[in-house]
Amino acid sequence: MLIRRISLTVAGLISGVASAFAEPQVVCTVTECQDVEIAIPEFAGAQNLTVNQVWALAGEILAVSGLAPNFQVIESDEVANAAAIVRRSERYLVFNPEWLERVAANATSKWEVYGVLAHEIGHHLQGHTLLGIGSRPPVELEADTYAGFALGALGASKEQALALWRGFGEEGSSTHPPRHQRLAAVERGWLRAAQRPGGIAVADDTSSAEEETPRPLPTPKRSDARDRSRDASCVPVSTAVGQAVVCATSVLSDGTGAAHSPAFLFDQDPETVWKEDGVRFGAGQSIAVEFANPTDIRRVLFHGGLDGAAPRIKQLVVKSSSGFVGTIYLEDDLDWQFVSLPLGSADWISLTIEDVYPGTGRQDTPIGEISFE
Repeated sequence: MLIRRISLTVAGLISGVASAFAEPQVVCTVTECQDVEIAIPEFAGAQNLTVNQVWALAGEILAVSGLAPNFQVIESDEVANAAAIVRRSERYLVFNPEWLERVAANATSKWEVYGVLAHEIGHHLQGHTLLGIGSRPPVELEADTYAGFALGALGASKEQALALWRGFGEEGSSTHPPRHQRLAAVERGWLRAAQRPGGIAVADDTSSAEEETPRPLPTPKRSDARDRSRDASCVPVSTAVGQAVVCATSVLSDGTGAAHSPAFLFDQDPETVWKEDGVRFGAGQSIAVEFANPTDIRRVLFHGGLDGAAPRIKQLVVKSSSGFVGTIYLEDDLDWQFVSLPLGSADWISLTIEDVYPGTGRQDTPIGEISFE
């Protein structure tokens, strides 16, 4: 899924918005519970800039699970960061605008925002706030698991997903579990996101992509940009993002003198395919695309071809000159599929077959088309 970077410029409360009611209640955040009195605006739909920003973030979190919001968003300085509450049968996601402003000012805190909000959204989506029993360790772990899933689906590496929870105290309480249990729950959710079809497991050494100082654009070095020692074929192609050279570690000949050239990957015809000529369904065989100019890649689209008897790509290892390393998972589908990848600007990208859905005919794995956005 596409990871959008949202600039969080925080505005103050809209003046003149009356509070319909304010009642004291126990409110639990991701770390603690306390007695507070949260004022519910009379018109929750009269959203200010800060509320709209949290809605945008919540929309990204909800999108990866395919669920619709079942809550309203309001702001209050009575909570430390964010909380899920119910008031008079209405569900609310409450956030502190000062907390949002503080973490938004630090580029490395992006995943903290997503993590806190995803945890609280998880309470609403899983019905915890309707139980009427307050916070308990089991429900906190369920919300942690959902947060880990959302973070993984949005592109956080495992370490980025776990970072917020690593800062919690080790000892648990009657309302919140100990840190080691919470870290395990977040990791379970993250792995679930990485292993689903269309998911992506981002290697932890790519965290530099989130550094406050942007990575400079790489300088093309076509002679030594990557290891080309195994390339069996390289051909020039025209891609959706510009001119490039595509190379393959092996190419299958069909016995008539024609070859399943890697050029077929970019001819906009799924019936013409590149086929590898390796063993074990092509595991370890690669294609690499070297761009004429540094290219900003946000999404990669795949078509496996139209031969249902051939093996279909299940798992690919992706690397790029920008330092990205990750594993993507595809569905067993003879149609277009896409995966959002936070590659940034890259001179080249390589795709290595790691696993396939086995076919019933020849065991040479094809790819029909690739496109970049």
